[in-house]
Amino acid sequence: MKTLIISPSIVLLSSLCLFAGRPALAASSTIQVSGEIHEQFIQVIVTANGVTATAADTWTGSLAGKGITHIFSSDVIDFNNGIEENVISSRRLFTPDGNLFLSEVGSRNGDVVSVVSTVVGGTGIYKNATGQLLLSGIHVNGVQFTYTGSVTLAQ
Repeated sequence: MKTLIISPSIVLLSSLCLFAGRPALAASSTIQVSGEIHEQFIQVIVTANGVTATAADTWTGSLAGKGITHIFSSDVIDFNNGIEENVISSRRLFTPDGNLFLSEVGSRNGDVVSVVSTVVGGTGIYKNATGQLLLSGIHVNGVQFTYTGSVTLAQ
């Protein structure tokens, strides 16, 4: 009968190799954000799918930088009074730390604009970021928004 003798150092070395070979779980951190966005329209077109538009943004507050917004479509309820629902848009914010990508749905009732903005990733510190911002704005000479929400950074 043969006896197998395993050295404790071999067991320890094998355990370390197995543990080291497993990918580490990335830690994430959530930041609360708030501030203002000044949105100035570059181009607005009324189409069969509602209003499409492109706008330049200036962000201040927790998230600061320049941005661009594109409105893809909307359901125009009353064009003369500025009532639109299901306004579908995307927004990009360019900061020194990276670019933040947002997907949005909103509405406009006269001069009051409300938008739910979902964080869908980005570059730099915003790579694989998630979260949500709520934008409340007044539509006069562009749109003046305030924003609040959270961004979870995947580190």
